[in-house]
Parts: sequence; structure tokens; C-alpha cells
Amino acid sequence: MSEKSLREFVKQDSIKNIQKNILKIDANYKRLIQFCSGSQNIERTNKNVALTNIAKGTHRSLSLLAKNLSDDYDITLVALCTRNLFELNIRLRSIIKHENSLNTWMSEMVMDENQILDAISTIANDNHAAELELFENKKKLNNSILDKHNLKSVKSPETVKNIAKDAGDLEEYTALFKLFSKLLHPSSYLINSYNSAGCIDNFNILIVSAQKYAFDLFERLRSELNVPEGVLKEW
Repeated sequence: MSEKSLREFVKQDSIKNIQKNILKIDANYKRLIQFCSGSQNIERTNKNVALTNIAKGTHRSLSLLAKNLSDDYDITLVALCTRNLFELNIRLRSIIKHENSLNTWMSEMVMDENQILDAISTIANDNHAAELELFENKKKLNNSILDKHNLKSVKSPETVKNIAKDAGDLEEYTALFKLFSKLLHPSSYLINSYNSAGCIDNFNILIVSAQKYAFDLFERLRSELNVPEGVLKEW
């Protein structure tokens, strides 16, 4: 890691050039994902599959951010992508740090889908017996996945705050997560003071943070997945 502060790397630039830089970052994610998708390139372990999926999730957020950047930017969309990258970053760091974190996260996948099926079931009536049976069969299949991979079921997801604390990034969470939330949800601040919420200062905080998280994610993923330097292009 460089000993320079983030401030020393940051420079003011046009929206167009910021967009180009994000597309440049995303291009290396595409190369990394393509390499990891090759069955002969990496061992197919639970961890490697999870890390490759994190790379894919990061790519989707970067692509969404880049495609929608303009001088008339939508601050809510920028906040959404930045928060996604923050959560992916701390999740990755937690997984690298603790094997149990990986197991919990993979178990949450089953919990999430089962909870969705249960929620949809609450609006069913007598005419939906076939659909309800499909839901129950799907839940049984999901639970069998836990058994197959020796994973324990979980009843609730880890909070972002706890993941940030585990990753050693509680200070960043405290500083920025409230901003993410106020810009993402139809808060009074966002709705009644949109010009203030969408100001260039908030945009700059988000866009710098998004790039920082993306770079950090990439280097950790590349290292953990043993992706050769030759696969990638220089920044």
C-alpha cells in the first residue's frame, strides 16, 4: 500500500474524464472475471466462487455508474453505486480475514431467497396452491444446498456496521454511510432540498470514494485469486 494520503491522489477533473477513468477500471474487472471464469485458471472452491461473484457485482456497479455519469448526474444513482462498492469492499475484506465470514455470507444467500418466497406467500390465496407448493420445494432445495456445503442456516444478515467493524473500517462507515442512506432513500433532505443534496461537494465525496473502493477491491481480488499481471492492462 502506498504511504501517500488519498488527498495526494485526488485531482479535480471533468465528468467526462471521470467517466473514462471508471470505464478503464471496469475494463480490468472484465478481464479478471473472464480469467476466473476459465475452468482451468482457478480452483473452483467456495471462496474462489464467492470472490469471483464479488468481482462481477463490482463490475455491475461500475458499469451502471459509468453509463449514467453526465453533467446532469443523478445523485441517488451515484450514491447507490458508491454504497454498493463500499459494502462489497468491506465484505471482501471480512471474507479474506475470516473463513467463518465466507460461510455466513454464503448461508445468507439461502436465507435471502427463502425470506423472499415466504414474503410472496403471504399474499397468496386458495387459487395459488400450485405456486405455494413450488415455493416450498424451492425452499427445501435451498436448504439442501446448505447441507451439501456444510453450512449453517442463519436467521438474519450481518449488519453493515458489524461487517465494517470486522474489516477495520468502522470510521469510514461512521463518516459516510449516513450520507449514502440520506441520498438513496426519499429522505426529507433529498426530496425537499434536492439541489443541496445533489451538490458538487456530495458528488465529489461519492465519486472519489467509489473509485477508491473499486481500486482496493481489485487489488485484493487479484491477489486472492492469483490473477497474473499479464492478464490485465496498466492503469
